[in-house]
Amino acid sequence: MEALFVLFQLALTVVMILGLIRPNWALPNRMGPSRLKVIGVYTGAFLGATVIAVALMPAKPIAVLPQIAVEAKPMAPVTPPQAEPMVVTGLGLTRTKAMGHFEKVGFTFENAPLINRERWMGRSNAALVDVIGPARNVEKITILAAMVNDDAANLKQFEILATVLVLAFPGWKERGQWLVNSIKDSGGRTSRDGRDVEVTLMPGLGLMLSIGQ
Repeated sequence: MEALFVLFQLALTVVMILGLIRPNWALPNRMGPSRLKVIGVYTGAFLGATVIAVALMPAKPIAVLPQIAVEAKPMAPVTPPQAEPMVVTGLGLTRTKAMGHFEKVGFTFENAPLINRERWMGRSNAALVDVIGPARNVEKITILAAMVNDDAANLKQFEILATVLVLAFPGWKERGQWLVNSIKDSGGRTSRDGRDVEVTLMPGLGLMLSIGQ
């Protein structure tokens, strides 16, 4: 069908070209042939043949694209980051500074390491002290001060304990009153800047102050 239509259009084109050269070759004399009539008649014939051919041509099926299944995956819930708790390690004191404080009031030190921690032990006439932790930042200080029936000696021991609190917590204004109250109550415990502070009255031995973890 398509081939026949092409041949028919080709024939119309050839006849129209000849009619433009000699109009009476394309149109009968009774129509009063002229080039303008040749163009009009054959253009109309060409358009009419095109319309008829399109109407007679079978419709071509429209290709249907395959559908692609898209699986919608649920989004994982977004959990906002949680702030990790601040972990305080060490007292913020070097070993040199901590031991130097005690050496000024008559303590002498010797190395006495634990299984997995560094430790230096100090002694004076009436007290013992442990300085535990690395040299750059000690982790714990423990003092055992003997309490006797001598107010002057006991006052000196109290001053040693108080100055250690000053050394470890320079910004703690109530440290002296807390220490006095803890001694009156035979012991006390608190936490400052993430570090434990504890006073314990040990009958027959004396008063123990522990600072650190």
